[in-house]
Amino acid sequence: MSIETLQHPMIEHALEFVPFVKGMLGEEYGIYVSDKERYLACNHGIIKPALQSGDPVKGASITGQCLSSGKRIMAKVGKEVYGTAYIGIAYPVNDPKSHELIGTLAMILPSRQEELIDIANLTEKEVVAIASSIAEFSATAEEIAAGTQEFANSLQAIKMHIQKTDSVIELINTVAKQTNLLGLNAKIEAARAGNLGKGFGVVAEEIGKLAENTRNSVKDVVDTLKTIQTTIEKLAESIEQMAAGTQEQAATSSTINNSIQVLNNITDDLKMKANNLVK
Repeated sequence: MSIETLQHPMIEHALEFVPFVKGMLGEEYGIYVSDKERYLACNHGIIKPALQSGDPVKGASITGQCLSSGKRIMAKVGKEVYGTAYIGIAYPVNDPKSHELIGTLAMILPSRQEELIDIANLTEKEVVAIASSIAEFSATAEEIAAGTQEFANSLQAIKMHIQKTDSVIELINTVAKQTNLLGLNAKIEAARAGNLGKGFGVVAEEIGKLAENTRNSVKDVVDTLKTIQTTIEKLAESIEQMAAGTQEQAATSSTINNSIQVLNNITDDLKMKANNLVK
């Protein structure tokens, strides 16, 4: 829509070309022509500010900024100016002879800047949440890895102590053999002594029983220790595998953290590019 009034020929030409410019750029673009004080044509696109032909130019608008500076202006304008936020470009129209500023030609661009910034902010929020969870998981995995490694070390120490009992058992076996031999010798000597050796024979019999009981006890102890040793070895193997797994998880968490940092950088770059759309 345009104002039919006597205008500078350059402005008249600009008004005549509005439909062609609109057709070339597309219906989504808004095209605006002004003189030094008011809008002469307002052909809205997708973005429809509360603006119509005949309205005075506001200084905060891109048209107002262009009239003030006499230069091409590309800027984002807040919704406080015309009720709708927009990104626009305004170009000064000058008299070809006197070079005097006589008006402007402007257009409003359909921009996805706000949408891009919202996406970037949402992505950043999700990335922060994921990073926090991964950091917590990584810390837990490292604690578990340290704990399992410490437990594995303790099991190794227990295995070493159990192995040391072999020498003690060997010593007990030796004592048992010597005791048994002592019992046999005592029986022989008691038999030689006849009636005089009957009391000594009773002692020899008890010594033999002690030796036998010692051998049986040693066998039970050895069997029990072997069972414990086998169980501990299996447990140690499982703990070592668990420790290796948790260490791998910690390493994987570190890799994920690196990827999240890259994603953060991409998000920052996206926001920067979105903000630079109006420069």
